[in-house]
Amino acid sequence: MVIASSTGTRSSNAFATNYSRYLDELRLLNWPVEGFAVHSYPAANGTPQDRINELAQFKTMLAVKGAPQLPIFDTELNYGLAGLGQGRMVLDAQTSAAYLSQSFIQSVQYGVDSLFWFLWTQGDEPKLGIQLHPGTTQTIQAWNTTYSWLVGSRMQRCTTSGNLQACQLTAADGSNFTLLWTTSGTADVNTAPLGKTICELSGPCYGTGTGRITVGITPLRIS
Repeated sequence: MVIASSTGTRSSNAFATNYSRYLDELRLLNWPVEGFAVHSYPAANGTPQDRINELAQFKTMLAVKGAPQLPIFDTELNYGLAGLGQGRMVLDAQTSAAYLSQSFIQSVQYGVDSLFWFLWTQGDEPKLGIQLHPGTTQTIQAWNTTYSWLVGSRMQRCTTSGNLQACQLTAADGSNFTLLWTTSGTADVNTAPLGKTICELSGPCYGTGTGRITVGITPLRIS
């Protein structure tokens, strides 16, 4: 595939000026590409929701320029990234796992065809807020679990209620399940309409018990 050059959205002025001109040139050439690429890094203190806002800017730019509907590749993503006058923000293991998982779920939700996490390394990378190397077992588990939830499944719909996010999916075997998380803080959820089994990002599954649970930024699966 021939993919258009990637652009970052974090530097909004440069994005608005330079990528606009680039798309103008592609239009003059009758869009000789098979997909568009973006780096959706938010600001160093940004969250997955801020990343969605960055993606919205990117997709709006494509629409304004009359770009054809083609696959979108998010070819770099991390959080807490140093740069543009901001120092690195180091994220703890739990937040790292939660943000990584949210990002892959939201990529499906918001029509990103492929997300490439930046970066797998052999040790800590000094510019990145989220590390992914042999020592980050919690983040690796989050990646594997999210992969098992999404690959082979079809997303049906997502809803927002205050800080609570919910996406309903159908698995390859035809069974339905719901992914729940919050944008920040916690939310009290009645699980009775959703199912009887909770699976955590860290791996274990168990019964819903009383039917009311507290959901935080770490995604949960209920079926």
